[in-house]
Amino acid sequence: MKNPTIKSTYKDSIRNITFEVMNYFEMEQNQIHQVLDEYYRRYGAPIPKDGTTVRIVCDPCGPRPPSKENPTK
Repeated sequence: MKNPTIKSTYKDSIRNITFEVMNYFEMEQNQIHQVLDEYYRRYGAPIPKDGTTVRIVCDPCGPRPPSKENPTK
């Protein structure tokens, strides 16, 4: 399966965190929130520091776990 190529971005302006969600289709803000909720609940990913960018790669079944290919910048 090819890697997703469409990037949807959500910016948390209070903490200056940018979330980049890579998927196979364009996502609306409420869909991005669902992905973020699942990502942090399912994998227990650490809460990002202020001023960082978090890249989350999604498959049709949901977000992939954090890995070297799925870094927090």
